[in-house]
Amino acid sequence: MGASAIAFIHGLTFGDLPKDVVEQGRLCLLDLLGVALAGRQTALSRIASDHAVDFFAAGRLRSRILFDGRVASPIGAGLAGAMTIDSCDGHDGHAETKGHVGVTVLPALLALAEHRPDMSGREFLTCLVLGYEIGTRAGIALHASACDYHTSGAWNALAAAALVGGGGGGGPPPPPPGGGGGGAPPPPPHCPVHPGRGVHPAPWLPPLTRDRSR
Repeated sequence: MGASAIAFIHGLTFGDLPKDVVEQGRLCLLDLLGVALAGRQTALSRIASDHAVDFFAAGRLRSRILFDGRVASPIGAGLAGAMTIDSCDGHDGHAETKGHVGVTVLPALLALAEHRPDMSGREFLTCLVLGYEIGTRAGIALHASACDYHTSGAWNALAAAALVGGGGGGGPPPPPPGGGGGGAPPPPPHCPVHPGRGVHPAPWLPPLTRDRSR
């Protein structure tokens, strides 16, 4: 990722946002919450939430599952929230990415916000806009190399990473130890990935498949 993108991730503040961007961010937030509320009535949402509780139980870090009431790890809560939104396919889309950004950004941001009690409403909205910007641009870049590919999770992982890594104008990050980076690699660029995997990078598909019979 270029230096300008990293500076944008760590430097964006509410004061940088044009008025129309703020209004669009609010509209996207309300739209996502409305779709999530409808999605909560689906069997897919129930299965995903049960799965998060069973396989991603809360430890020292815990976040509430969207419209569920139970807690899981932040990754588990993000996964369940993304799958809840995606279970009712009425959320925002983007023609040039052939996919959805908010389905990953909002659950990741909600999980993060529980561990940032000082986060203001303005900072929350700034992070939402940041996630949309990074996710959308990453999706456009991916589709420049594969115009028929439209799996949102492959590029939404970058949006979630931007939020957790430094969204909200927190300043530049410290240099990594030893001059190198760590952590799990992103999904292969043309590997089908569900939007929820933008929050949750590990494929726990067998238990999810078995849960369909419940």
